[in-house]
Amino acid sequence: MMRLRTAVLATIAIFASACAGAKARENVLLPAMNTAYEQVLPLIVKGTESLPSWNERDPVLAEAEAMRLALKSGDVAAVIAVDWDFKLHPSALEGVRLREKAGELGPIVAAEFVNLVEEFDVAYQTLRGVK
Repeated sequence: MMRLRTAVLATIAIFASACAGAKARENVLLPAMNTAYEQVLPLIVKGTESLPSWNERDPVLAEAEAMRLALKSGDVAAVIAVDWDFKLHPSALEGVRLREKAGELGPIVAAEFVNLVEEFDVAYQTLRGVK
């Protein structure tokens, strides 16, 4: 639960940076996204369990690792090159659903994780210049 609080605090920094210039956003967004991704990554991995075969799971897991490495490196171009929209984002949300269905998460904590994933999405889209 402490990690979730840390991730939520990091996402506050994400939103605080929304009004800042591009370089300032990068300086705040990337570290905050890196912190939040520590909680998002296991959700992505869990979400791949609902995919029917390893042929479908492997590309998602490869993108998840690419995002981890890109965030760690601080390379904006590498981060925005990762397929968050169509591979990672849906898998993270599916991971929350699967964990809640299995009884690993109650509805309130599941909602917090969904919020974390959606806040990460806002940060990613902001970094891309979409929001």
